[in-house]
Amino acid sequence: MILLERHHILKKTTSGDFIKYYKDKRFILSSVTRDGAIVAFLVFPKNNFIPNTSEHAGGDNLLFTPFSSKESVTDIRVNASRSVSYYIEENPVGEFSNLYSSIAGYSEFLMPLDQEKQKLFYRLSEALVIGDNVSELVVNLRNKVIPNFYGYSIEGLNDLESAILTLTEYRLMMK
Repeated sequence: MILLERHHILKKTTSGDFIKYYKDKRFILSSVTRDGAIVAFLVFPKNNFIPNTSEHAGGDNLLFTPFSSKESVTDIRVNASRSVSYYIEENPVGEFSNLYSSIAGYSEFLMPLDQEKQKLFYRLSEALVIGDNVSELVVNLRNKVIPNFYGYSIEGLNDLESAILTLTEYRLMMK
């Protein structure tokens, strides 16, 4: 369910959490709330805005270096579909690691996938569904893709997957 409010979109997940998307001239912020508390959030920077990511596991260069520059990944998720393709990973280090895991991701609504990256996304997504060994596919994708959004979570990646905007939701936010 999506409700339009004055400055954001509100979505309720099947588990009862609320996802709120806020937009300003620098970024879109996606927050996941449970019982009134923020348990995770993602920052989707807009063009020409370079956020301060020094506290993140990826450091100052998070949005300029491939995912492979971060070594201690604990979980990954990938989706390749017509509604949105994304890759997201969890890293347990960073300035706020005693409270939050650092999250980094790539979403096509911020930057389209070229043909090579699209193939990597589809191959990895298919291998995860089938249950194949994905080690080599993950390494290949992480070497070739640079994060274009980041965030923090106390709940891991499950809740954050539904917080990534679809292409339709993104177009709605941009109106």
